[in-house]
Amino acid sequence: MARILITGSADGLGQLSAASLVDQGHQVVLHARNPERARHAKQKTPRAAHVVVGDLTSIEGAQNAANEANAFGRFDAVIHNAGVYQAPAKEIFFVNIIAPYLLTCLIPKPRA
Repeated sequence: MARILITGSADGLGQLSAASLVDQGHQVVLHARNPERARHAKQKTPRAAHVVVGDLTSIEGAQNAANEANAFGRFDAVIHNAGVYQAPAKEIFFVNIIAPYLLTCLIPKPRA
């Protein structure tokens, strides 16, 4: 089965996707913006492999999430689910555009 990272998986569609993929036998690594939401995410999807923490509103937070994720080895897929729509423009830009780009650059590609 596949190893999959899902950003923004503490609740909503990310959490539902994580639960479904875990039920199918995949190794799922969750993502949350802070330790409190990480605990919440793990409680909602207890069979997830792990939760990485990184606030995607900053470059440092995205780097932290990538570094924690990379400790698990290569992923077969990354689902860029984290997103905001009712926030200051800078936050929307970082979370919706910069963070997915950085994570894509910082997480090694799957082996072919």
